[in-house]
Amino acid sequence: PAGLWAVPFARDGIAVIVHPSNRIANLTLAQVRSLYRGEIQDWKALGGPALETSVISREDGSGTRNAFEAAVMGGERVTFNAQVMPNTQAVVQQVRRHPEAVGYVSMAAITDTVRAVPVEGLLPTPAAVRDGAYHLTRHLYLFAPTNPTPDVSRFLDFIRSAEGQAIIGRRHVSLR
Repeated sequence: PAGLWAVPFARDGIAVIVHPSNRIANLTLAQVRSLYRGEIQDWKALGGPALETSVISREDGSGTRNAFEAAVMGGERVTFNAQVMPNTQAVVQQVRRHPEAVGYVSMAAITDTVRAVPVEGLLPTPAAVRDGAYHLTRHLYLFAPTNPTPDVSRFLDFIRSAEGQAIIGRRHVSLR
């Protein structure tokens, strides 16, 4: 928007997550799209358990949702049967509690209570996100006024410094 300056500060991978008991080995982008269109309604069709699928998505306005839909859905709508969650933690909790569920979250939100599924044979590891091999990636941005205050300028300088990027690298992929 006018009057704002966008500052990229990290790269992120969007993980497709399932319940740990779902041992599906890999999904293609086309399969993820079919799941989220509501075309695949049983995990057995993908080599998983004989269990109906439950699609978990994010709310309108979510940056993760926007990036997921741009990378996966190709302009098509997510099924109307999707359960819409208000935040990342709610997606993780829903998938953790329901063996039939599939969701998507930032790679920083993956816990041992859910399992990331390889997409096109790759997990959202820092190396795969950094080199662009993993398909579901995005840049993360901070927005600041075009003429930031001195405090904001110092913060932006810190985020882009080696020290700031090292902190970011604990949960996301740094730009350095």
